[in-house]
Amino acid sequence: MTERGPEPLIEEALNLACHGARAQDQNFNIALERDLDPTLSRIKVVPQDVTRVFLNLIGNGFYAANKRSREAGDDLGPLLQVGLCLAGRSCLYHPPSEENRAQV
Repeated sequence: MTERGPEPLIEEALNLACHGARAQDQNFNIALERDLDPTLSRIKVVPQDVTRVFLNLIGNGFYAANKRSREAGDDLGPLLQVGLCLAGRSCLYHPPSEENRAQV
């Protein structure tokens, strides 16, 4: 267990997920929007376990964004919005504004 900020863990998971998706499908392409709160304090975590959770969430987001983009016939391509902010002890979630967008 180590003290880490959540931002580097999420960035690492995003990079790993993108590389993994491109290794499986060379035509894979997705736009990423990040909205990470830079004021979040460090937390005690097992980085490998937390990264595994983030990878799962991001992989699900890739799948949903690609599926929605294909079904909508979106010329812009899929977009995954990744956000993290805390209010007290709760994590805030804002749903995406467009139907073919996925948010984690």
